[in-house]
Amino acid sequence: MKLFIYVLCIHLGSFCFVSAQPVKPGSLKASGDSSLGSIGPKIFSGKVKYSTFSVGVNAGITSPFIAIGGTNATTNWKPALGYGLSLREKLAHAFSFQMDFNEGKVEGNDANSASGFKYNARGFSTTFYSGAISGLVNVGGVDFIHRKEAVNFYLSAGAGLALYNHSYIDAGGISRIFTNKNGSVHIVAGQFYPVGGIAKFRLSDAVAFNTGYTMNFFDNYNFDDLQTYPHKNHYSYGYGGLEYTFGTKSKPNLDWVNAAALMYDELYDAAIRKDIKALNSRIKNIEATVNPLKKDTDGDGVADQFDKCPNTPAGAVVDGAGCPVLFLKPNVVKKEIKAAPLVVAYSNILFEFDSSVLKTSSYPVLDVTSADLRANPGKTVYLDGYASADEIKQKTGVSDGYASTDKGNDEHSLKLAGDRALAVKNYLINEGVYGWTVYMHSFGAIHPVGDNSPEGSKLNRRVELKTGKYHFYVRVKVVFSNASTGINNPKDLDNEVSQLITNPQLKIFVIGHTAEESAGISTKTDLTPSQNRVNEVVRYLKSKGIKEDRIIREVFAVKRAKTDKDRKDDENVELFIF
Repeated sequence: MKLFIYVLCIHLGSFCFVSAQPVKPGSLKASGDSSLGSIGPKIFSGKVKYSTFSVGVNAGITSPFIAIGGTNATTNWKPALGYGLSLREKLAHAFSFQMDFNEGKVEGNDANSASGFKYNARGFSTTFYSGAISGLVNVGGVDFIHRKEAVNFYLSAGAGLALYNHSYIDAGGISRIFTNKNGSVHIVAGQFYPVGGIAKFRLSDAVAFNTGYTMNFFDNYNFDDLQTYPHKNHYSYGYGGLEYTFGTKSKPNLDWVNAAALMYDELYDAAIRKDIKALNSRIKNIEATVNPLKKDTDGDGVADQFDKCPNTPAGAVVDGAGCPVLFLKPNVVKKEIKAAPLVVAYSNILFEFDSSVLKTSSYPVLDVTSADLRANPGKTVYLDGYASADEIKQKTGVSDGYASTDKGNDEHSLKLAGDRALAVKNYLINEGVYGWTVYMHSFGAIHPVGDNSPEGSKLNRRVELKTGKYHFYVRVKVVFSNASTGINNPKDLDNEVSQLITNPQLKIFVIGHTAEESAGISTKTDLTPSQNRVNEVVRYLKSKGIKEDRIIREVFAVKRAKTDKDRKDDENVELFIF
């Protein structure tokens, strides 16, 4: 914040100095002076008439703090040197592209902290080399006080890549350098996004003095320190420097061209004034010819020259020829208006034979369903996909590898039912429903709601939508092997079992979680511990009289920060009643 205040003071002081400079005699011409038309390029003459490419150098102070606040890697910052080179191409008076190449250090420590360290370090020093491309927008490019611009203000934003390495003082007060295994200095590449402001002060048409302040936001956690997760890093750079614009004297610097002055000059150009005078004369001649054609004596809106029915009564409705229009009284035909069918949220979604493509007739139901889920964040929806018996296929020796059968379930019908549930899920997510509130299950051709007739099969090719709310969260004993786990809180289960017994229409969704770093396998996640915990909960539910067809199981691996607390939180089983 202090660095931002310093740069702001420099900007204000420079602006006041430039604004206070007197206008040189003769720099403003009299309004009637026709020689103004010969001053420089004319408006809309194109970028080629101006000098647009410039090179700048700058130097200043870096800080790990930024003006808008936020979480910093340290409690105290040390001023450090930064410097750079810029290349800028002006695409228009109000916009330009700039490439920046910077080098320097960013330093900070925790001298102001009560504990003396933060993020397991007492301080750091980062050396960086960066390159970025930014867009600059001129926010003060028209001056109605001075003929030629004296100061311009820009806002900038862009993206870049930085290479950096750093040393740090650990919690024990020992200075260390972040190195590779072979002892060489470890170089890190990180993407960052510079956002800032620049004030340019004209020293001459080709030379400008620049002051600026840039906040650089990194997309990682190790620029300011070894690791600041979950807070991403940033640093600021306040600087001053010179910029030189290349070009000939015949081409003015586009930075300092005042559009208002150009328009003013062209207005009094002798040739333009002559053309305007001739144009005014032509307009008067045309008006003298057109005015008689516009005469409308009876006021019916049709000119006398085209009016075939003159002296029409006032207020009469006439046609294009000026004659009254006769209106016949229309016969009123009463039509029976049918009420639009009621769209009910969470209705079944039906599909064509052997297809998982949503029908357009399903869109209204899915629209009202997604609206209800967005309005009630606590709700979850369960998508049960089904297939009809005539969609069951069994591998045979035929050319396509499958033959239809009406016996049992198979891989094809299960996949088809799952694809149908996935199509519904994708539609809901595209409508703004959170993906983690949508659960899918494929049942294949079991649990039909219709018979095997053509009409009954249409009803069986469906996805059922059921909604529920999060009820309770059951934790199990944390283990790090494939052995079964014991339930720590069976009383919580008993409370929910009583709800299931009281409401036989409800089902229970049992979800087992395993912390990925606890799986014991580095190349993939072992879900066996999670499955064992789910099985233990299911056995307990069955022992209380809950039937298997009311229980849905699922297991997941959870990626989180590898801390003891997060690892403990991930070793659990979640239950949802719906």
